[in-house]
Amino acid sequence: MLRNYSCVQQKEARYRFVLVKLFFIFILAFSRVAGGQTSSGRMVGTVADSTGAVVPYATVSVTNVSTGYSRKVETGGAGEYVLDALPIGAYTVQVKAAGFQSSQRTGWAQPAWRGTLAATAW
Repeated sequence: MLRNYSCVQQKEARYRFVLVKLFFIFILAFSRVAGGQTSSGRMVGTVADSTGAVVPYATVSVTNVSTGYSRKVETGGAGEYVLDALPIGAYTVQVKAAGFQSSQRTGWAQPAWRGTLAATAW
């Protein structure tokens, strides 16, 4: 394929080929980094009482402090909850469960927020 080219032309062709390869490698690497950027966060956790026992079927409500956006989720049998696709920001988190006082705190929705929320008995 390169037999009909002069030595200089062959070197230039190889140089261009290497540049094109490097360009595509750079684009692929950059697209992986840019793909990691996100505008939403996640809250994952467990609702537990003061002794550390989980509180099943509690209602966890989150409200964005800046925008007022809110969502509710019920914990599972093991007291766990997951709130996906929350716009990143500060949230007021409120827990309500039968036989417990309502509990509230402020936290941040980030790409991977994890925590335990306390429920206080009457």
